[in-house]
Amino acid sequence: MCIVTLLLTGRATPHLHNGVIYVGDEDHYAVPRFGILSRSEVGLLVYRGGDQVEDETGRPGSRLKTPSLPVWVTYTVGRYALMYNTNRELLNNYHAEKRYTSIPPLLMSLT
Repeated sequence: MCIVTLLLTGRATPHLHNGVIYVGDEDHYAVPRFGILSRSEVGLLVYRGGDQVEDETGRPGSRLKTPSLPVWVTYTVGRYALMYNTNRELLNNYHAEKRYTSIPPLLMSLT
């Protein structure tokens, strides 16, 4: 996953959450886990399978889920794919994110 975050954000990290999370307690030094520090132009959606429980750092944060462009790299049970929408205005309004009027023919043929 580090290579994917390097390609998408310019910074390699295994953690997909937003910002920095400090792991530890008051008795020990808290260790920072650096995630995604800014909104990405291309998003990342991850599904590892129903049986695997993910911690908070393995689940993509909003900075990867809602990219600047309507393009997402998807990771589904060990396979990578690309999902996109030709409507660049899709992510300008959060109400519009829920209105998908059509599925591109390429995606229809893959299902």
